[in-house]
Amino acid sequence: MGEPRDLRASAVRWRGRALVVLSYELPRVQWPEVLSEAERAVADLAIAGLSNAEIARRRRVARRTVENQLARIFAKLGVRSRGELALAARKKYSRDEKVIPP
Repeated sequence: MGEPRDLRASAVRWRGRALVVLSYELPRVQWPEVLSEAERAVADLAIAGLSNAEIARRRRVARRTVENQLARIFAKLGVRSRGELALAARKKYSRDEKVIPP
């Protein structure tokens, strides 16, 4: 997928340790209308790297609900993995605008 543009480094303290956090902007995705609003939200979080459990906590739903939504997203978009979903987001559905990952 190439190198992220606008890579930023921030110094933070966590549990008494000094850490460097790298962040970058993701392309804003215009998902096709075939995905429901909930599926679009799950897809955005999945391509940002969140696990099913993290997505479930953020959306306040069961992890199994997220798993089912991802299965429907994969089937509707013809992808088989999160990696393919991220690639499709970048190649097929990306807009020029950027968004900071959630």
